[in-house]
Order: sequence, then structure tokens, then C-alpha cells
Amino acid sequence: MLIPTHRRNDLLRRCLDSLAAMDEELHACTVEVIENGSQEAEQVVRGYTTLPIRYTHLARGNKSLALNHVINLLPHNALFIFLDDDVAVRPGSVAAFQRAAHQLGPGHFFGGVLYPAYELPPAGEVVPYLPPSARLIDHSHGEELRIVDDFTYFMGACWACFASDLRAAGNFRAAFGPGASTGARGQETDAQQRLLQCGAVPVFVKRAGVDHHVSAAMVTAEYAADRIFHASIYRGEQHPSVLHTLAMLIKLTYSALLLPLQPTHPGHRYRIAKAAGYFRGLSQRLTRSKKGE
Repeated sequence: MLIPTHRRNDLLRRCLDSLAAMDEELHACTVEVIENGSQEAEQVVRGYTTLPIRYTHLARGNKSLALNHVINLLPHNALFIFLDDDVAVRPGSVAAFQRAAHQLGPGHFFGGVLYPAYELPPAGEVVPYLPPSARLIDHSHGEELRIVDDFTYFMGACWACFASDLRAAGNFRAAFGPGASTGARGQETDAQQRLLQCGAVPVFVKRAGVDHHVSAAMVTAEYAADRIFHASIYRGEQHPSVLHTLAMLIKLTYSALLLPLQPTHPGHRYRIAKAAGYFRGLSQRLTRSKKGE
């Protein structure tokens, strides 16, 4: 299990507490806590002597590079279970990923259910604009194992893949994720896209799930706008199209005209932020192209 962390010790303890409660379920696992850009979590990790746990520190604050550093040290036949430090893992989740991996083998990657654990329930008018990480995400459709034909990516806080498949796809890219110089998020989306391109099959695992901590600040219209801005940079950088560009222009114009009349409407700021992020990513793509990168 790989858990990147950065200055969230209380949440990391909650995550590790949930794993410590699993006992025998972790008998064939190693918990890799990977701190990047800060050096505060080592003392936390030392308190979990009953866990098969290892701590790694990297001075540079880049989540993708930190993950790659540890990934490249682990066995080629390993199963990686990726967790964020702000989740509590539900009992049975590790075993469910292991069973699915044993049954289907390499060439498949896996996602689990994301349950929101709200500090404060979101207001109804904001809910449609919240990022997936602040909502219930369950693509199982009631099936224990479901091959996902209409794939929309698994949540980075709870997914798994084989080391051999991820390495063949190029691991994570430093241009995406927390600490990236581009400002773009979506390092898991990018990695999963490349897994698909390499022929790996996405499978949703119903019995794997985590409770994702959602703070009061994460259910606001401001947070929704900030997240869609950073998420849209990835779309502009990697997957622009003429039709999507036109759609962004229309939405930007529509919301810019209505915002003065409806200044508290969360949808207008959301759409403006989404378009702004997309065009920032597109601009970065064009700049790279001119430089021949």
C-alpha cells in the first residue's frame, strides 16, 4: 500500500488507525508512507509498531516523483494499492483488491468505492459542482467485480494496479499532481489513461472502499471552483479539441455575462474557473509545442 503524505499528520493517523485495526488482513502487505516536501510524519509512523510499515522522505514536494521513487524500489510482480492520507480504509478492502488481482491477474487495474465523510453536509445548491472526491463514487452497479466499459477513471484515493503494468505505462508524470510546476492535478487520471492505452482493463471492486475525509472548506463554492480550475488544466494540456474549446468559450461567455446579475450563484464561478483552467492548460501545451518539447 502506498500512502503519499504532506503535512496532514492527524489525517494520516486516522488512515493508519484504520489499517492497524485490520490485523491479519495485512499479513502479506507492506504499508509505504511517502512524505514529500515536508518532514513531519516520521514520528507518526514510528508509533505504529504493529503494522508492516516503512517510511520514506523526499525533500522535493512533488507527489508523482515521490511515488515513482518508491515504486521503482519495489518488486516487479507487486500489487500496488494506492491510498490518500485522508482516507480511513474499510475492513475487507485490502483483501477484496487482493482477491480481484489474484483472480484476474496483470493486465487489469482496480477501483474501489469512495464514501464521503463530511465534517459539514454540503448545501444543496453546491452539490452539483463539488469534485468527485467530495461525493459518493460507486461504479459497481451492484456487481462484486465489474469490468467498466464506460470508464471515467477511478478515484486516486482508492485504486490498485500491478507494478509491471504501471511501469510499462511509464509510472506517474511529474507534470501532474500536487507540487507540479504546471499547477495541473490529475496524476492518477493521467496514469490510468496510459494504462488503458497499454491495453489494461479497468475493474471496479465493490467490497473495496474508503471513507474520505471532507472538511467544511471542501463543500464550498470556492473550493469547487478551485478544484475544477486545476483539474481542467490537465484537459487543456493533454486532450484539447476544437469542439471542447468552443464549448468552453460559450460557457465562459454565458457565465461572465450572468455573474454580475447572480453573483452568489455557484455555477457561474464554477464554469468560469473550468474554462480558465482549460485555456491555461491549452496555452501551456502550445508553448511546449513552439519550443519543440
